[in-house]
Amino acid sequence: MFPCNTRAVSDTNVQARRRNSAAPEGKMRKAILVVSAAAALACSGAASAQSLPQPVQAAIDESKKDCGGPAKLEKGFVSIKDINGDQVPDYILDYAHLKCVGMPSSFCGSAGCETQIFVAKPNKSYKSIFDDYVQGIGFVEIAGRPAIKLALHGSSCGRAGSDTCYSTLYWNGRDFKPEQGKSDQPATEKATAAGGDLDVQILEEGGDGQVANCSSNMVAGLKANGDGFLAIRSGPGSQYRQLGELHNGDMVIAFQQRGQWAGVVYGSETPNVRCHSTKTHPLPYKNKGWVNANWLKLVAN
Repeated sequence: MFPCNTRAVSDTNVQARRRNSAAPEGKMRKAILVVSAAAALACSGAASAQSLPQPVQAAIDESKKDCGGPAKLEKGFVSIKDINGDQVPDYILDYAHLKCVGMPSSFCGSAGCETQIFVAKPNKSYKSIFDDYVQGIGFVEIAGRPAIKLALHGSSCGRAGSDTCYSTLYWNGRDFKPEQGKSDQPATEKATAAGGDLDVQILEEGGDGQVANCSSNMVAGLKANGDGFLAIRSGPGSQYRQLGELHNGDMVIAFQQRGQWAGVVYGSETPNVRCHSTKTHPLPYKNKGWVNANWLKLVAN
């Protein structure tokens, strides 16, 4: 499990956010996994105090003050979703959609964008259970338990900042916390003995050495009443040998794409993937294969 710099925040006090630690960096490329809402909240302008729980509205008001001037809340800033399975709506604030009018945003930087999550307590009041910078976020169910998948700045895991790392927070009945002994790698790495020998090689296409030649993706959308897994194959097509399986919430690094098929690296090797080569070459990693890209959701690139 990667250690990450997430933190719980008290009911009454939203902790001061570390905006200065992630100042914007030029033309930074990032992708935020869009959080789907159980009930969409129109937020093209400022939401009224009556439409949001008090701790949520207080966090928004504080952030607007941090702009030092006019602030614009864009659509997508507030999302509503039951993320812990208690049938009560929870609130997600995505600061990629809060703009300080006439000045650069201090809510996004090389570490991603600030995200705050508020969940309902049994007495129907709300508390903040997450407030940190993320490069991507997704809400999934793992073994019947609600979980949050995070893509984080490499420094969160003791690596170079450009090397995205991942963490999973599990619902324990009160909070979302990492679990000791839980791995963020796929539970099944069922590569066959021939798994390292692809019928069709996956290439890393050379670039300028600055922009990554790959992207981080999460397996999503697999139906429980279907196969229940995403097949890893030795080539870009269902006619090729199956080498392994992936499941909802598993992370992969995607490289070359052929039609609807993507060449990916998966499993325990993903933290070691590098993709800034200036020369085109076959991937050297053992845990690699082709998957149907229709079941991949972009997290970061």
